[in-house]
Amino acid sequence: MLESIRDGFKEVLTKTTLRVSLWMMAASYFAVFFYDTLVAPLTRDLGFTQTDLGLSLAAVGAGGVIGAVALSASKEFKYPFRWIAAGSLISGITIASLGGAEMIGQNMGITVFVSAFAILGLCSAMTVVPFRSIIQNSVSDKSIGRVTALSEAANTMALLTAPFIGAFVASVASIGAAFVCGGIIMVLVALRAAMLRNHR
Repeated sequence: MLESIRDGFKEVLTKTTLRVSLWMMAASYFAVFFYDTLVAPLTRDLGFTQTDLGLSLAAVGAGGVIGAVALSASKEFKYPFRWIAAGSLISGITIASLGGAEMIGQNMGITVFVSAFAILGLCSAMTVVPFRSIIQNSVSDKSIGRVTALSEAANTMALLTAPFIGAFVASVASIGAAFVCGGIIMVLVALRAAMLRNHR
């Protein structure tokens, strides 16, 4: 098993595009889980009901499914980093806007609120599907299992740490501040992806 782990690291470290992709994917997961557990209190603080929370969560799921199906039906991702940059930028701005609205006490209609979460779902597909495509196109069939395992390990690490940091930020600042931080991370991912926009 240790040999497989070592081979996986070697595969990632020798391919710059693959290495950067895995780091960006982990950073994206970190950004999402930074605020994910705070969606319910954000909904409350913005003056929405539990029913509205349910609608927003359903919108995320619907946006993600529609986006994933549409992108998966595409013949090929010639420039996957462009999709990642666009999805991460739109997602980051949307997340930060939700947090900013809570911080300044800005009211918004339920349509705007639910639509924002639908956009987040769509953007998640715009980032996750191309990331998977990069992994598949960058490694051989023999190595894809090891590289995928490393990717999932990095994502799991983000899942295990981000919620606690996000909760800490919410406790010392505000719930909205955690969303703003998550949005900033996504924008940084978008900027890094934009630097690789011409890579296939």
